[in-house]
Amino acid sequence: MQYIFPISLPEKPLLDNNLTFNYFLTNMLAYVICPVLVLILLRSPVSRMALGLKVQNAKQTALYAFFGLVFIVPIFMLSHAFFGYRWITEYTTTGLVLWILLVTILSVFAQTLFYIGILFIKYSDQENKLVLAIISILTTHSFILSSNLGIVTNIIYSATKIIVASKTHDIYGSVLISSALNLMDLATQILRP
Repeated sequence: MQYIFPISLPEKPLLDNNLTFNYFLTNMLAYVICPVLVLILLRSPVSRMALGLKVQNAKQTALYAFFGLVFIVPIFMLSHAFFGYRWITEYTTTGLVLWILLVTILSVFAQTLFYIGILFIKYSDQENKLVLAIISILTTHSFILSSNLGIVTNIIYSATKIIVASKTHDIYGSVLISSALNLMDLATQILRP
């Protein structure tokens, strides 16, 4: 799908709102609309439960998301301290609000629905979970350009989110982890001198 929907971050994030909206729209098409249409066309069961959209135990989801964050945040901080780069040079208030809503919340939800809900949770009762986790992680990284260290940290992030989803049988803990990391990244970019 990378060839059909070349998804890259906007060149001027938090400034060019049209590019931010385009990024969001492309994410919705690539990660929600097209995959769900394919599942429907293939007559595969599409339900909230099958895609990890139904919370079975909210306390358990929150607890595992918390543990996932406790594990990931130090790795995130170390990787940013040693290898982080500045991708936000300036921003507008409107751009920041749109970025948080469209990218940090909705696009993260769409990506998590695809990589974890469709590629992992949907088939976890029928297939080997380790194989599904590897497929999900490799598919995630086919869309990400990063250094070797970035690949390692992103694999750790993805594996943690998959473990959380495996324990809770929903995507919301993983969405919380991803959104929290994105908000932390945004805060470190804006607050960095």
